[in-house]
Amino acid sequence: MRQNILLILSFVFTVSVYSQERIVTVEGDTVYAKIIEVNDSVISYKRYNYQEGATFVLTAEKIKQIIWANGDIDVYEGRSASNTLLPGIIEKKWSTFILDNGTEMSEDEFEFFMMSNKLERYWDTYKSGNKLFNTGRGLLIGGAGGILGGAAIVGFSYLLADGSLLGALIMMPFEILGYVVMVAGAAVFTVGIPLALVGKSKRYTFIDDYNEHCAGRYPSEVSENVISWKLTPSFNGLSFTLNF
Repeated sequence: MRQNILLILSFVFTVSVYSQERIVTVEGDTVYAKIIEVNDSVISYKRYNYQEGATFVLTAEKIKQIIWANGDIDVYEGRSASNTLLPGIIEKKWSTFILDNGTEMSEDEFEFFMMSNKLERYWDTYKSGNKLFNTGRGLLIGGAGGILGGAAIVGFSYLLADGSLLGALIMMPFEILGYVVMVAGAAVFTVGIPLALVGKSKRYTFIDDYNEHCAGRYPSEVSENVISWKLTPSFNGLSFTLNF
């Protein structure tokens, strides 16, 4: 009887393990998982015992094999993201990167692609440039709004004037306020111009650096210590940048 119980428990345990997907790493660890997505570069999965939790990612070179729930085995040892050439960037259109392999990636997708291939240094250039550009664009919009708003206040103040002393007294504070708003808007607009220009320049610098040092290469061949220099416009004039 005891042997029968052990046999049944063993059978139930075997079916339970067999129904799980297992990822075996090159270090010999086994991860029981619910696999979400598989491609040539990365595997994304959730932990089998907590499928409502976070999604984890493993790069292909860290995986020895995948054992699927039906017993099939995909061997990954020797397969690596470094076996795939990095695509070049043809164009940056709004928030989309158009690549020379015929695909388009959003900024979030391209950031994930860059992080997966350990190209953080190159992506940092884009992030800093994008932040400057968005800040400059916001200042340009705000400054233009201030100029128009100030002009509207000045125009309204003239409507209050009726040629009398009382009308002039009523008009004066509105007129002063309008000119102050216009000057402040012009100052904000002026600050936004170089920030937007520098940010846009840095975004194109990222594309040039990526295409020069990364595109058409295997990730393992891309150096993180590429020495390069750029002369770009800055708020105070020109900025000399040395990357190494």
